[in-house]
Formats: sequence, C-alpha cells, structure tokens
Amino acid sequence: LAAQFLQIVRRPEVALALWSAGAAAALGFSFLILFRQFTGEHVKLDHVTPGMFIPAVGLVVVPVAGAPLSALQPDPALQGAMLLACYVSLGTGFLLWVSLHAISLYRLVLHTPVPGQLAPTFWVNLGPLGVVPISVLALAEASRFVVDRVPFQVVALLIWGFGVWWLAMAAILTLTYWRRGQLPFVLSWWAFTFPTGAF
Repeated sequence: LAAQFLQIVRRPEVALALWSAGAAAALGFSFLILFRQFTGEHVKLDHVTPGMFIPAVGLVVVPVAGAPLSALQPDPALQGAMLLACYVSLGTGFLLWVSLHAISLYRLVLHTPVPGQLAPTFWVNLGPLGVVPISVLALAEASRFVVDRVPFQVVALLIWGFGVWWLAMAAILTLTYWRRGQLPFVLSWWAFTFPTGAF
C-alpha cells in the first residue's frame, strides 16, 4: 500500500494539485489570521511571541516544493505562474517574519518576559531561518533568468548564519526558564521539534 501511495504521489499532476492546495491554504490563512490581528483590539503586547510567526512560516515553505515542481511542468506559462507564486510567497513570508520578529524583539527587550508556558516559542524562529535559505536556493536553481547563483548562496548563508546565533539564544533562554522552574510541560513544546528539524 505504501509503495502504491508513493507511485501516485510521484506523479507530477498529483504533486501539482497538492502543492496548489497547500500554497492557496498558506496564503489564505496568512490573510485571515493577520487580518484578524490587524483589525481587532484583542491582541496586546503581552500576547506577542514568536508563535505569531506561523502564518509567515507557511508562506516561506511554498517554494521548497513549488520551485522544483515548476520545472516538471510542460507548459511554460504554468512554469512562470508557479515561479511567480513562489517568489510572491517567499517575499511575503520572509518580510512578514522580519516585521513580526522586530515586534517580538521589542516585546522581549522592553516588556515583561514571556510566560514560561510560551518559552518554547523562542524556537519557532528556527523554522523560517532554516527554510528561507532552502527556498532561496530552490528558486535560484529553478529560475532560468538567474545567471549567477552566488548572490543567492550568500544571502541564504547569511540568513542561516543568523539561525545559528538564534539557536544558541533559544537554548540559553530555554535553559534559563528551566533552571528557574518556569518551563512546564504544555502544548507549546511542539516548538522544540518542528522548527529545529526545519533548521
């Protein structure tokens, strides 16, 4: 059964359908979630944590599969549309992450500390810092107009390099919370696994 499933999934038309649904969902949820935050009065500075990055993370993942999948499409117009969608998704997700990261740092520096049950969300930063470089390199590889891939590689390495620093910072912060007895086991512990794996 698993072998049959893999044969189905390896078909480009199935992969295209799954990627299209996932990309549309990531874009849709980014609008829905952030629109509610932008227009509501329910979000306070106390609520700001790196967990707010999740809509942005979904967008930066789109090119990981979309860029190489575009090369398998026989229609040049479809290839171009897919690459454009990947660039828009990556640009939107990355710049949203940068903006939300600035707000998160503002809270960390000038406001009360994050409650212990939300301390694992420090690790959420590693998701975009690990996936954005992969997306940048995938787009450079799939884009015919990219003649020199070295600038893309340098940008990817710089972003990943900040991830190395943040990995150490997240570990130090988590250890501090743990030593203070402020790290209860709660649902936010998922952030120790997925973002770290993505990085």
